[in-house]
Amino acid sequence: MVLSGEQWLDEYFRPRLAAIDKQDGGHAALPEALRMLGGRLWAQVEALADTGVLNEQQERTALDLLRQAHLAPEIRSSGMSASQSGGPTVAMPMPVVSTSLAGPPPPQRPDVWTTPPRLLGVLPGPHVLGQFQGHPVTLVAAELWNNRLVVDLYTGTTEEYRQARERSNRAHLEWMARRRRGQQTGEAPPGHPDPPMQAARWELHDEQGTRYRRSGGAGEWSDHLDRLRLHFHPAPPPDARKVHLRATDPRGTAMFGCLVPVPRDRHGEADDDR
Repeated sequence: MVLSGEQWLDEYFRPRLAAIDKQDGGHAALPEALRMLGGRLWAQVEALADTGVLNEQQERTALDLLRQAHLAPEIRSSGMSASQSGGPTVAMPMPVVSTSLAGPPPPQRPDVWTTPPRLLGVLPGPHVLGQFQGHPVTLVAAELWNNRLVVDLYTGTTEEYRQARERSNRAHLEWMARRRRGQQTGEAPPGHPDPPMQAARWELHDEQGTRYRRSGGAGEWSDHLDRLRLHFHPAPPPDARKVHLRATDPRGTAMFGCLVPVPRDRHGEADDDR
């Protein structure tokens, strides 16, 4: 038996969506099993629209119902960064260069990876450090290594950011659908807004005048989460008890500032690698 688009919506799609709504109870944080079922429904709607079983209006209505049930595919993001800006970087393929023509190897980054990393102490969170755009910034953990300090933070997101993320997510999915159907698209999919903490410039200072620099980091973000793991080199001096963490926007305007306690060296001895 071959179903028409409207029959498939009535006999298959709507009953399963109603079952999801009943299990969800109206909460935005769905169990993973329900998210997987929602993802399969989304893929089936797109496939039936691609093959002409569902018309454009039926596809749009079905996808809007899935969005209202918080079942739209979420383009989760995470990134690694070694830049001063703190923004995520995208891995790009690199051309193969003949070693006979490449010249001398680039100089190694001084002192960051030349010694084996050793964890000396951890200050576990959660500790609220201040406010960033009206949301508490929570310290997940501070880690003291023999050659760096790692500060792991997270905060919530603003309604403005969530709306911008929803618009970009919708545009990205629409671009993918047009591409899949052979319709005219741009060369690259629409970009996504940078979460505010990821876009900020982060600096570290202490009372001893140590010159710190970002030596890496990682970011994770979604609709309601903006998390940033910052690496600063070198490790604080042995007598440093707290360090000053500061964030500015691209124009240099202060966005956030706090004191971060330095974890105690659990080894109980001076470290020459610092």
